[in-house]
Order: sequence, then C-alpha cells, then structure tokens
Amino acid sequence: MAQAKTLNQAEIDQVLRYIASKQRYTIRNKAILLTILYSGMRVGEIASLRVCDVQNDDGTIRGEIRLSSSQTKGNVGRVVFVNDKLRTEFASYLHAHKVKDRTQPLFIQKNEMALQQIHLRNGSFGYTKRVVLVLRHHIADEEHS
Repeated sequence: MAQAKTLNQAEIDQVLRYIASKQRYTIRNKAILLTILYSGMRVGEIASLRVCDVQNDDGTIRGEIRLSSSQTKGNVGRVVFVNDKLRTEFASYLHAHKVKDRTQPLFIQKNEMALQQIHLRNGSFGYTKRVVLVLRHHIADEEHS
C-alpha cells in the first residue's frame, strides 16, 4: 500500500503565506489550518469545537481537548492532545476573537454563526479538501516517525 502524501515545511509555509495574503478571516483560517496540522483532527471535529473545549474557565488554553462521541466520526469520544504550538495559536486566536460566550463555536463566520463543516470541506476558507487530508496525514506521519 502506498504511503499517504504529507507536506514538507516549504509546502506548509506556502499555504500559510496564502492565508496571510487574504484580507478576510486570516487569523481564523490560520488557526484552523494549524489545528489540522498540529492535532490531526477531522474537519467535522474542528467544526464542532466550542471555545470551552479549548479554553479553561480562567482563560488558559487546555493541554487536551476531550471530544464527545457526538463530535467524532464513529460516535466514539476521544482525547486530542494540544501541543505548545497549537496552544499558542489558540491563545492568539481567542485574544483577537474577543469571546463573549465560552459555549459558542470556536470558529465562527462574520455573522457569528458556527463555521459549518461544509465550508471547511469545500475549500471556501482558503484551502481544498485535498490539502486538509494531506495535513491530517502529515500529523499521523509525524507521530509514527
């Protein structure tokens, strides 16, 4: 069986530059991309995240995200560990986002509605489904190296 393609650092930097070149939603889109890259979470899992899933009551960022069975593929809950880079990215995003309610979705659109899974899958936030899959494979490859 052929090994899944992963991105090298130059390709990751290229995607980050693309995101930075866009005027709208740059901070959110970078946070989404790095969530995929550093956590290996699926698109549906990311779309279902709430602020309280990643942020403690005192405003600090959690070291792990506990996904409920309703948030995962296969309806089995799991724990996703949050490395220091992703914790820093979540902190930056939440600082810029000015959260009003910790139960609200983590990633929202301009009208403060939840960013739907379909938006993430169809590439309307700056990258295609193929890039998302390659990024998920990247984290899996890193963990098994």
